[in-house]
Amino acid sequence: MANGLDDVVAAETVLSDVDGLGGRLTIRGHSLPELAGRWNYAQVVRLLLDGFFNDLPDDAQLSRALGQASADVFERLLPSLPLL
Repeated sequence: MANGLDDVVAAETVLSDVDGLGGRLTIRGHSLPELAGRWNYAQVVRLLLDGFFNDLPDDAQLSRALGQASADVFERLLPSLPLL
């Protein structure tokens, strides 16, 4: 019996490719350093969701929606912060 997980496919995805030996992570055809250095959060979310939904909002609308969702979550969490 062989040790390790070489050649074991845990899941197939169109979202990313991991080259562990080469130390590279590619997300939808873009290297992680490229995304981290040039893309904002909403653009990366859009990149990940593209192809799964037909009616994605544009970057500005998506950015506003993500901002509002974050504000809503923090508003709900605020009363619990003293307990943390």
